[in-house]
Amino acid sequence: GLWPSNMGRGPEFCVPKSFDPNQVSQIFILVSKLSTAWPSLFVGNQKFWRKQWNKHGSCSAFDQYHYFKLASDIWEENNITAILEKNGITPGASYRKERIRDAILFSEIS
Repeated sequence: GLWPSNMGRGPEFCVPKSFDPNQVSQIFILVSKLSTAWPSLFVGNQKFWRKQWNKHGSCSAFDQYHYFKLASDIWEENNITAILEKNGITPGASYRKERIRDAILFSEIS
């Protein structure tokens, strides 16, 4: 996800800016990118994105479209799978969240 802070939890549920799926859906390619970069594992994508916007995006300086575009751009620029594999973290095994966090935090993208 994209949190409006450098470290830690950061602010949550800030200025009420209602989630508008039409803002994201206006540009079809963004929805396509988000479906790959930021899919929901448990609920529909729009419900998941709504939660992310309400909790984190509403605290950012961006409007909804640019918040999700930035999240998609960051994902495209950083191969998290490669970063994790470089640190011995591969799909199919269980790892402590601290190990995963540290692999990302101390990589070249941090």
